[in-house]
Amino acid sequence: MPASEFVTACREASRQLRRLPVEVRRELRTRVRAEVADPIAQDVRGAGRSVYARRVAPTARVRSAADPTIVVGGSRRVASGGATGRNLVFGAHFGGGRRTTAVPATSRHRGYRRRSTRQFAGQRDPFVFGTVNRNLDRYLERWAGIIDDVVERVIGHG
Repeated sequence: MPASEFVTACREASRQLRRLPVEVRRELRTRVRAEVADPIAQDVRGAGRSVYARRVAPTARVRSAADPTIVVGGSRRVASGGATGRNLVFGAHFGGGRRTTAVPATSRHRGYRRRSTRQFAGQRDPFVFGTVNRNLDRYLERWAGIIDDVVERVIGHG
């Protein structure tokens, strides 16, 4: 399945979950947090290897919802100089992309161009997205199992 179709299917599933009765959503939220979202956040916390990633990793936290949601970053200062988790996440995972900066020539050195804001340019797989992608099948299976259990119990009693 192409990524765009997968994203569309996930958004539709999330929309359908919000249409369920309140008591069903409450039970889903409790089980999904404990059995899916908390393990995802734990995996992300353990994945940071570089200097910046080790500062960002502890900021991974769970947001309660019927679908597993984690938030990485935040406004708490995590590095010397006052950088927040959010500052480091956006620099680490997105950076300036292909934007380049010209370094001017001096009497001693020739000028050159460089990519200006790529903090982790050498990493092919940023730690948050890479961690989730490596374990995505396991997370989705567990989430689907919880939804099946809860919905079947409600329909069976209803």
